[in-house]
Amino acid sequence: MEKIKNNWESIKNKIEQAAFKSGRKASEVTLLAVSKTVDIETVRRAHSLGINDFGENRVNELLSKRESLPGINWHLIGNLQTNKVKDIV
Repeated sequence: MEKIKNNWESIKNKIEQAAFKSGRKASEVTLLAVSKTVDIETVRRAHSLGINDFGENRVNELLSKRESLPGINWHLIGNLQTNKVKDIV
């Protein structure tokens, strides 16, 4: 958990610096954490730190995690196979 927390703090600082340099607010930036191959408990811990948007590239993984982790904004990233469209829509 400590590693996730430290990484999150470092990323937030980088976002704040980049936003400041570009004349924007850090609150205008959305960090999309990719949860590919990450277990549900780790995603839950990351969400508890304030990470609210997660991306998955596999429909089955996204659907499984979405059921177990309400309150998270899920994004499908990457290519979508035609036979999976009905599952994700």
